Amino acid sequence: MPALSVIVPVYNGEEKLNPCVESILKQSNPDLELLLINDDSNDRSLEFCHQFERQDSRVTVYDKPHGGKYDCFNFGAVRARGDYLLFLPSESRLMEGAVKTLIFCAQKEKADLLLFGEATVAGEKFSLPIGKDTSDPKICELVQNALVGPGTREQEWRKVKGLDSPWRRLYRREWFLENHLHFFKETELFPPARPAVIMAHYSAHKTVLLPESFIIFQEAPIEISEQKKSLIERYQACFEVVADFLKQQHIYEHLEKRHLAWFLLEAGKSCLEEAVKSSLENREKLYDRLKKILRTPLMIRAIQSDFQDGFSRTEKRMQRILRINHFHLIESYFRYHIRSMT
Repeated sequence: MPALSVIVPVYNGEEKLNPCVESILKQSNPDLELLLINDDSNDRSLEFCHQFERQDSRVTVYDKPHGGKYDCFNFGAVRARGDYLLFLPSESRLMEGAVKTLIFCAQKEKADLLLFGEATVAGEKFSLPIGKDTSDPKICELVQNALVGPGTREQEWRKVKGLDSPWRRLYRREWFLENHLHFFKETELFPPARPAVIMAHYSAHKTVLLPESFIIFQEAPIEISEQKKSLIERYQACFEVVADFLKQQHIYEHLEKRHLAWFLLEAGKSCLEEAVKSSLENREKLYDRLKKILRTPLMIRAIQSDFQDGFSRTEKRMQRILRINHFHLIESYFRYHIRSMT
């Protein structure tokens, strides 16, 4: 049985697959398996995958109907044989020596979960805000809280880019499956990995945090697909799944306002920006979309909440403007915000 199973979804990736696969197979610890999950590609990706399979016995290829990246992660997790799981997008790659370091740490610490930093292809490093490896329960609690929502004590963790990304973690496979952890499809819920990541951090008997980066992440092109649910509906579905889990853990009472703040700052901001961007030429259509977002019962609760711990001045200003509930003012605010970000 290999120490590690690396699961890589492949969709129309013939031009980007080689660096990812090579970074895995050239690791100094050869005790691994690589599962390439072809997600019904319509280019030569499957052919390329089988070439890797013929060249290296550690590679296993699966071909499945299209379901998206996170569906591929689930597909691979239940077929993996390794002691640990690592989910890696095909656009990304592992740093040299990553497997050896991560497996050594996980085995030594008997950890269910490892969280680590990542770098970008441009050379930026997004390390964790700690000076050394730690499993300190107090620091791990800060991570848990930051994943649920903002707070004054968690400010540094809120700044960590991609904190809820599944590929910034190593999971003990048996524990992952025993706790029924899985990722949602983007058509069902957004962000699709957030519930599983939060559940992982609250379910792990031991979590180890490593400040340095072990993967080089590259943003994948957005996959265009027909969405039966609106973005606000998918954010709301995410909120409800996380809320149900935290209630089952009997810890929701002191996290509810923090969780509502996440819905306001993440779902509200993202949905309102998307509405303004997509309705630049049609004000009637824009106001109709703003109405649907702002009159969602959950959004009303989030806007009216008195919780502002850890809010920036910009976030407090946004909440004040949303409370006024004046569509023209809201439109102007988000147009200005979008321009300032470009």
